[in-house]
Amino acid sequence: MNVAETRDIDRPYLLARVLAVLGFVLHFVLGFVFVAGAGQVAPPYGVVIFIVAWLALLLLGIKWWSSVPRLVLLVPIIAFVFWFVALWIGGSYLNWQV
Repeated sequence: MNVAETRDIDRPYLLARVLAVLGFVLHFVLGFVFVAGAGQVAPPYGVVIFIVAWLALLLLGIKWWSSVPRLVLLVPIIAFVFWFVALWIGGSYLNWQV
């Protein structure tokens, strides 16, 4: 195997790892949104639910890091959708108010 063949093999792997790191960075940024945003609206048990969900998604991202690193970029998207839907349900049906 020559050097050119090695570079072709490593590029998709490197791109997948870069996307995975981007996914983790976005997930950590959303962690602050989970706590700050939910803390303004949700009661304490709601904030605990958001933190547990964030940690579970972090563990999912860590699991995906070793098997399919490209999917780690989906973790912050899933987290944002969960946060948005949970706050909407809490505001609509559970009387969570600012």
